[in-house]
Amino acid sequence: MLEIEKLSDGELLGEIQRRFEEKNSTLNEMEFLNKKLIDLNKRLMEVDSVKSQFLSLIKNEFNNPISSVLNLCSHLISGKKPERAVELTQMLHMEILRLDFQIKNIIAANEIEAGKTESYFTKVDFRSVVEDITPTFQYLIRDKNLSIEFKDETTKEIYSDAPKIYLILLNLISNSCEYTFDNGRIWITARNDDENLFVVVKDDGEGIEVENKLLVYNRFTQFSKGATRAKTGLGLGLSVVKGEVEALDGEVDYESEEGNTEFIIKIPLASEGILQGGSGGSNDILFEDFGDAVEI
Repeated sequence: MLEIEKLSDGELLGEIQRRFEEKNSTLNEMEFLNKKLIDLNKRLMEVDSVKSQFLSLIKNEFNNPISSVLNLCSHLISGKKPERAVELTQMLHMEILRLDFQIKNIIAANEIEAGKTESYFTKVDFRSVVEDITPTFQYLIRDKNLSIEFKDETTKEIYSDAPKIYLILLNLISNSCEYTFDNGRIWITARNDDENLFVVVKDDGEGIEVENKLLVYNRFTQFSKGATRAKTGLGLGLSVVKGEVEALDGEVDYESEEGNTEFIIKIPLASEGILQGGSGGSNDILFEDFGDAVEI
């Protein structure tokens, strides 16, 4: 403890200045911590709001199809009206496909949020991926009389995370099917240059309004209830696309106008070093056709 009475005037002024600066520093630190607490509280409120919104969407989106599945199963088990068995089975199949699609997105969104996006690299057969995806939307494609054209313009074997490529295309094709007009067309193209893989999904649907450019990748975001939409959905699709693309160090962008929307995915090609081996965690999404994976 300083003995104030023994200090010279200069030393006393210096001590007063030191204590004043120390007090200011403490006040600044308290102000900084207070701002951090306010920001944290705001984030917690946003998380709570998203959680509530998510649970509400889950309730709305899952209750109806699950009820439909149970009712359809009951009709089939009863054996009544056997002449409608094929029709009822198709309806059951459609509801199960829809539930499966939504569950895939919920799992993927959770993994992205938790940072569990480790990658496994395999040779990607784009034609097989597209052929595996289109049956998921077969009833919507049939009802709207859509045509899907795929072009593989890659000039060499492409190695990437096949499950992620699958999920990216699953959601982009789903969007195109939902928003494309009746009798519309969807074009899917895979190509590459020396450094990058490009995947393009284009449709001749209603387009995305310019003011929504920065919002389309937000979770639970839906802009259209219009004539082209068959289902409401969870609004997770494009956020999942963005998360999976970024997990592969890639970029996603789109160009859109009335009657034309084109999503462009750009993903760096896997290097030779990555293909020779690596280490990482596990991916909970299982795809039986993607053997001989290299994990990073």
